[in-house]
Amino acid sequence: MMAKLMSEITTVSAKISRELRQKIEEYHIQVSEVIRSALEQEIRKKEEERMAEHLKHASAILKKVPVGRVAEIVREDRDER
Repeated sequence: MMAKLMSEITTVSAKISRELRQKIEEYHIQVSEVIRSALEQEIRKKEEERMAEHLKHASAILKKVPVGRVAEIVREDRDER
């Protein structure tokens, strides 16, 4: 993980049961690392879901464009360079 300046770090808190807290201590779990990892994983999942929706939308639009027209646009773009 990239080193972060203290000004780039923020605190997140959560209420948990005493039993869970005891097990965290019993197993010497690094809570901040587990939370960070879980949040990063959840964010990746949400970003992938969002991207899938964008791709679905773009695909629906592109299906309306005739294939020949796409090739024509690509050729025109190449010629302009």
